[in-house]
Amino acid sequence: MKAIVDIVSDLSLEAGAAYQRGEKDSQPDDNDDEDLAQIPPLKTRLALHYDHSDFFATLEWIHSEEADDIDIDAGEVR
Repeated sequence: MKAIVDIVSDLSLEAGAAYQRGEKDSQPDDNDDEDLAQIPPLKTRLALHYDHSDFFATLEWIHSEEADDIDIDAGEVR
């Protein structure tokens, strides 16, 4: 999900978020964990853009939650 809003003529704000969740359809041998491996946690982004004819700049903040739903039986670690 992503949204961009123009604040004034040369200044805009951008916000975004990404989230995935997965579960196994079947259980591999020696793996009883229900969580699917390699699924990233929630990630958010907030950026302020300045764009003038000769100059542009971006101030960006990115945040990622801690990975809680990991497949321990497949060898994943936080």
